[in-house]
Amino acid sequence: MKKITYPSSRYYVGQTGQFKQAYATVEVIGPTGIVATTIWAVVDTGAVFTQFPQAIATAIKLSPSTSIKQSVMLADGSTTTMDLYPNVGFKFEGKPLPTTKIIFHPSGNSPAIIGLETIQAAVELGFDSQSWHWV
Repeated sequence: MKKITYPSSRYYVGQTGQFKQAYATVEVIGPTGIVATTIWAVVDTGAVFTQFPQAIATAIKLSPSTSIKQSVMLADGSTTTMDLYPNVGFKFEGKPLPTTKIIFHPSGNSPAIIGLETIQAAVELGFDSQSWHWV
């Protein structure tokens, strides 16, 4: 199995101390070119989809009529239904990716999460996950 490391200057402080967390800077782009502000998102290889708070979908003018209801299993094992938008513009660490699937969590305090599908798309386009930069 290939080991992937994500150097980061951002730290998470938990009960067991302080350690580096895998974050990426991303921009979410709406259908009319409206860009959400640059967002720090945690990289989570255990998540399938990339996820943002619902307020981001509203800010970039995504229409609820274009979403698909997606059943999602949460970390605690429970399931919920969220809005999945299948073709959202996206920049990962400053580089555009092909349109990607993003779910938007109805909670205003939901963390921004980069899921495996987005990470795989970035690697396919030349992102070096070992050194955390584009080659």
